[in-house]
Amino acid sequence: MTGREAGLTSPAWQEVPPVRYHMLVCRGPRCNARGGDRTHAALSAELHRRGVTDEDVLMTQTGCMYPCNHAPLVVVHPDGRWMSLPAERVPEVLDDLLGPEEDS
Repeated sequence: MTGREAGLTSPAWQEVPPVRYHMLVCRGPRCNARGGDRTHAALSAELHRRGVTDEDVLMTQTGCMYPCNHAPLVVVHPDGRWMSLPAERVPEVLDDLLGPEEDS
């Protein structure tokens, strides 16, 4: 603790953020054991590489969400889409969610 941390409340945190998709990435013990850490890193890197902002996709790490047999688990709202998402499938899933990238 440095004393410079943000307070526990703020007027800026009153409203639900205006997002297109809210992506919940499970970081529970079974998901992490089955690659949840790599999935989170791959999602973060690919969203950044594509220039996707928090208003397009707000990604939130969670604790265990069950069903663990589908680890690593990601849930996308508002669609309510639950999926097993290994890191190597991240570009494909983002293409499906956001549309394919256009070739330069």
